[in-house]
Amino acid sequence: MYLEYDTSSYFVYNGIFSKPMIPVEHLKNRMHLDKGAIIAGELTDNGFFTIQYESDKKYLLNVNNKMYKELDGIDKIVSKYCFFDEKELIFYGFKGSSLIKFTIEL
Repeated sequence: MYLEYDTSSYFVYNGIFSKPMIPVEHLKNRMHLDKGAIIAGELTDNGFFTIQYESDKKYLLNVNNKMYKELDGIDKIVSKYCFFDEKELIFYGFKGSSLIKFTIEL
């Protein structure tokens, strides 16, 4: 479940509220990201994850409202190629001209 209150937004998963986040913006244009746009995400039997755009080269990762990670210095997240199960989250991003593989152990 997703809700907004005042200037923050929250995901509720298994009765646990996320930390306050930037209100979600609908992704309108891949070339220009609005603050709060969800770049990648998935809800499965294993839980959920979201990657939210915060500002230039800065993203916030949320996994099951239990793990949060700020991703700094990343130019672009490749949203189509994500793998998520109960053990790990794998996704890709560009830093300059380099393709980076991110593996987050859960």
